Amino acid sequence: MCLNSEFDKAFHGLNSGERIALASVHTVGGIPSGGGDTSGGSGGGDEATDKITYSWLYGNTMPPKVEVPRKGLKCDAVFGLSETLTAGSDYSVVVGAKNDLCISLAGPLAGGGKISRLLAGGVGGSVDFLIGSKTEIHWGKTLNIDLGKEYVKVKRSSCAVTIGLATTLAVASAVWMSVYSHLKEDPRRADGAILFQAASDGLLTAIVKCAGTWKEVEKKNDMLQQKVNKKG
Repeated sequence: MCLNSEFDKAFHGLNSGERIALASVHTVGGIPSGGGDTSGGSGGGDEATDKITYSWLYGNTMPPKVEVPRKGLKCDAVFGLSETLTAGSDYSVVVGAKNDLCISLAGPLAGGGKISRLLAGGVGGSVDFLIGSKTEIHWGKTLNIDLGKEYVKVKRSSCAVTIGLATTLAVASAVWMSVYSHLKEDPRRADGAILFQAASDGLLTAIVKCAGTWKEVEKKNDMLQQKVNKKG
């Protein structure tokens, strides 16, 4: 099926579910290249010709029309929960500028102490959970601004419970992705996404609280060791 709108396209509805079996490509705007077919028109011809010309297999998914390369605009707004699942590789290439803004309403409460660790599990800010290697390459000036009151760094060998919780979160993520792929109804997938988000927030909060607790224990042990050294 091929739909061609000469002007605008608008869909309004309560819920939306879409499943693509193979590939999905969405292009907004364009870069002048000097090539391509811009001969104009909205397509036409007999049915047999259309079946051959306008198909994914032959590389022409839409009838040819005049397309002026221009800077486009894409805006996705979600008021609620946004969840993205990728089983494979996820690449993001930006030629220009990239800004990530995360503003939590509970941010002012995360100044330190127990409340800070409670909010650090994803409710009060941004969390990056990674199992594997991490490489950051900076070519230019690096500027880090930290306005927080607490910095917690826990070594791998000092907190076995944190490792167990992290493993649990990794396994739960893999299980949820498998369950998502086997669910047949989109409403069930939506309900599952909400439950998984709540579970992952709970596990992340537990990881942060555990790390903070172990950090306090390490501080107390260091203070006791210093007192013993002074007496000795």
